[in-house]
Amino acid sequence: MENMKLSNKKCIFKSAGFYTFFFIWFLSFKIQAQNNRIDNLEEFSMELYLTKNYEKILKDVEPMIENNKSSNKINQIIGYSKIELNKFKEGIEWINEKVTNKIYMDDLYLGKGYLGIGSDSLALMYFEKAAPLDTNNNVYSLIHDVRYKQKRYADAAKAGLGSIDWKRKKNQTVGSGDFFKVAMDYYLTSAYMDRSDTIVRPAMAMKADSMFAKAIEINDKWPPFYINRARANNFIDYTGTKWLGAPYYEKFLASIEQQKNEKNSTYKLDLNHTFEAFKYLGGYYNSKVKDTAKAKEYFLNALQIKPNDPDIKAALSN
Repeated sequence: MENMKLSNKKCIFKSAGFYTFFFIWFLSFKIQAQNNRIDNLEEFSMELYLTKNYEKILKDVEPMIENNKSSNKINQIIGYSKIELNKFKEGIEWINEKVTNKIYMDDLYLGKGYLGIGSDSLALMYFEKAAPLDTNNNVYSLIHDVRYKQKRYADAAKAGLGSIDWKRKKNQTVGSGDFFKVAMDYYLTSAYMDRSDTIVRPAMAMKADSMFAKAIEINDKWPPFYINRARANNFIDYTGTKWLGAPYYEKFLASIEQQKNEKNSTYKLDLNHTFEAFKYLGGYYNSKVKDTAKAKEYFLNALQIKPNDPDIKAALSN
């Protein structure tokens, strides 16, 4: 009897041990299955994100994690997708609430989100955090565009140079447009300065001139490069006596003729710019070169665009 009781106790303990083992095994299996599910969902979500199928992510992936365990990566992808679909406020809230251990991509998307709701200062804060770390996206270009929109042209120029450096480090082609952006930033910085500033204003214009020159080295056929370089040189020539803009106005007019002969040209002629060049060159040949015949030719071309310009009429009557 005593032995039977002992035997029964052993059976009970054996049974308890078996069920404990089974329970632990089942728990670990369930955890592993859950982890496998998350891993598979991560892979599925990433595939959708890389193919820019953002709507499917919100339609299929987001509902699957509402009442289930998720992962940081899945939460990131959902937040990014919301912002890509212009659901800026939702995306910002999702990333801020669901994503832990944030990386530069989170900062990039938060920047895009805040930019989307019109909060430029917050957008810039996140863009500037992401820019030095992001080797896949030229965030400096985004910073440039925000600064330009704010008319913070000196800051825009700094970001534009950062964008050029980023491209060079990535062995990407730096185009004429990249230099033109920075050139215009410096030019506008100069343009908005007081004319009485004969030191910083011309210095900024000289920086603009240098950038226009680099743009022209790459593409010497684009008229806007020349007329804006002429204007920058007018700021350098703050006394108005050196006529530094003359060669660039001449090249501007020559490049217009080139564009007329280009079959697929995208250049749109602005007669105000043409008038500006004709009038300036008329003054240059009249006052500096003392070639009255050439001056008259330019002045008459200008009058074909604006027949009642008082300055030209006065110059021709003398």
